[in-house]
Amino acid sequence: MSKDKAATSLIDIRKDDLFATQQVIKESLGHKVAPSTASRWYLKGVNVAGQIIKLEGVRCGGKWLTTHEAFARFIQAQTEAANAAHALTNDEPTERPESTERRLQEAGLL
Repeated sequence: MSKDKAATSLIDIRKDDLFATQQVIKESLGHKVAPSTASRWYLKGVNVAGQIIKLEGVRCGGKWLTTHEAFARFIQAQTEAANAAHALTNDEPTERPESTERRLQEAGLL
């Protein structure tokens, strides 16, 4: 698998319903993100455990447009990459340092 998750877009501008990126993000997450953040998601992507994942989109008239499906794929790819990295690093249970163990016991958390 390529390190660049969204090198080719699955968006078909003739068939897909395109929306302003901020609209899709707000409807999906319940809040907007900074315009620079959204642009970075398209251009540079997000690095999750060494895997670059980009948001699919099209540029039209100075604006980035995407689809709800593309945003869902973007979030899903990040989640899968994070879960895979977590599974690789957590094969064995880790032991806490003795000092942490002592502090947790003193706080009544163990």
